[in-house]
Amino acid sequence: MIRRPPRSTLSSSSAASDVYKRQYQRRVRGPRECSMHSLMDIERLREQAQQGNHAAMLELAEYLVAGHSKNWDEAHKLLRAGAEGGDGKCQYRLGTLYAQGFPRPGGEPSLEEGCRWYRCAADQGVAKAQYRLAHCFLQGEGVPLNPREGARLLVLAAAQGHASAMFDMSICYRHGYGARIEIESAAKLLAHAAELGHTKAMVELGLCAWFGEGMAQDDQVALKWWKQAAAEGSAVAQYSLGVMHELGRAVQRQDQRAVEHYCAAAEQGYHPALQALQDLGVADMSQGILAGKKAAQELGDALGSERQLPAFQSVV
Repeated sequence: MIRRPPRSTLSSSSAASDVYKRQYQRRVRGPRECSMHSLMDIERLREQAQQGNHAAMLELAEYLVAGHSKNWDEAHKLLRAGAEGGDGKCQYRLGTLYAQGFPRPGGEPSLEEGCRWYRCAADQGVAKAQYRLAHCFLQGEGVPLNPREGARLLVLAAAQGHASAMFDMSICYRHGYGARIEIESAAKLLAHAAELGHTKAMVELGLCAWFGEGMAQDDQVALKWWKQAAAEGSAVAQYSLGVMHELGRAVQRQDQRAVEHYCAAAEQGYHPALQALQDLGVADMSQGILAGKKAAQELGDALGSERQLPAFQSVV
């Protein structure tokens, strides 16, 4: 079977919106692990926080919500004081914690309150807050749905070197969600994000090079980025490398190498790779992988479709 790279399955901004909402459902990360263990360090931070040091307030609050004996009340007071004092980082951190049910574990998230603090931090130029608030507007969570405002905030965060914002904005440009369709701008953002180590941007940039969309068609460029993404554990990149070896594009045609890449992708549950293994006559191997992953029914669903390189994706 000849594999053919597909085009994007999205054909309208409404379709892009549906995919965006489905694939970008993000959960606010939990409190960061804190490396402090010394009581002396804690007391020093408390003293500095009492003197109005916002950095100390933030660091101490992180410690208080990350430790085994969590002190949510004190952490909340510290972050609130720093946020109301105008510190952008405290405002952003307070927003993330409200969005996940802060100040007490098990509490109902307050996306509206979270977005309010994201806005305060975003207005001060905090890239993470701009990125988080952008998602709120793009998904209509905590604020009214406003793709144009979401895209504007992504552009601001991307301009500060936020790799995920670059990747997400490339999706908006590609599908005209909150912005005009600009395929070349999308490819440029993917290139910047890939250079910063964003794995999914590497995969997408490889697809741009494979298709020649937004940039010159170049199998060698696709090979470069898919190799890097595969080294980071991307199943899609592993599968794509398998296709290249099976077709002999940019590399010598070698079914054995193709099988190796397909296996690496299949072991992560990537169904097109399971189909590829069956097509190459290694059905026993693919069935063994399926048994380990308990995905026999899902494979059956995949067998009815033609194998091909993945479409442009927006999974993060």
